[in-house]
Amino acid sequence: MLEEAKMELERYKIDADNQTKIAVAEISAYRGTEEKDANNNGIPDPMEIAKDATQQRKIASDEYTKRYEARQKKEIEDKKIDLEKQRMKHEMELQKQKDDAALERERVKARAAIRNKVAGEK
Repeated sequence: MLEEAKMELERYKIDADNQTKIAVAEISAYRGTEEKDANNNGIPDPMEIAKDATQQRKIASDEYTKRYEARQKKEIEDKKIDLEKQRMKHEMELQKQKDDAALERERVKARAAIRNKVAGEK
């Protein structure tokens, strides 16, 4: 019986401590929200508090969306730049091939001209 009384007392202390913690948390939550009392009863209205929380969430969501869109735009621009670099590299390689082919044609012409003497040359 004595142990049951001790256990009851311990439960009471724990419950009282928890209630105190809840009260402190509620007071902390209401701090700075005194002007949010629509019916002037001294207690901030839940709807006003919920509305503020919703506005805060919307602001955070908008900020995230802006950062996400900016990141997406940057990725798209980076891909465009990479694609342009690849295109330019390909064009340079193609031009080099054309130049090499033209140079080789001129060399072939020059060798042919040396081998094939024109009329009047000895």
